[in-house]
Amino acid sequence: MITLTVCALLIAVAVNTLYVSLTNNNVEVGVLTALLCLGLLVVTYLFSPRAFELTRNGIVVRRILRSFEIPYSKIRKAYLADLSWKRIRLWASGGLYGFYGLFYVARLGKVWVYATRRCNLVVIETEGNKYAISPEDPKVFLEMLKKIRS
Repeated sequence: MITLTVCALLIAVAVNTLYVSLTNNNVEVGVLTALLCLGLLVVTYLFSPRAFELTRNGIVVRRILRSFEIPYSKIRKAYLADLSWKRIRLWASGGLYGFYGLFYVARLGKVWVYATRRCNLVVIETEGNKYAISPEDPKVFLEMLKKIRS
């Protein structure tokens, strides 16, 4: 719902600003606003989490731009959690195409979140960071992770 609402709002702002600027012969403002709104939608989509894979070397967080890997050798523990707790966005997207970026979460501290939802997440604690991801079936994902790491 957040994604649909924000997309509709940004498209409405872009179209309205473009229309008003065209009727007032101020095309530059309308075009720049429309490009900014559409650019925001595209860039956030490109960095949003698309999938999670258990590979030979680690957990891969798939994104259209800049996928990355959490090496198994750095994982200290992994468990199920729910991030509907109190949280603060430090440098993150809080709902547009998912939840991703750096959050401060009560009881966990700073967490890099790459999720399409806020509940039933897998929290992965490594030597230097904490990650919260949203694989399709978190329990199966954790079972497979345990098998690979043992």
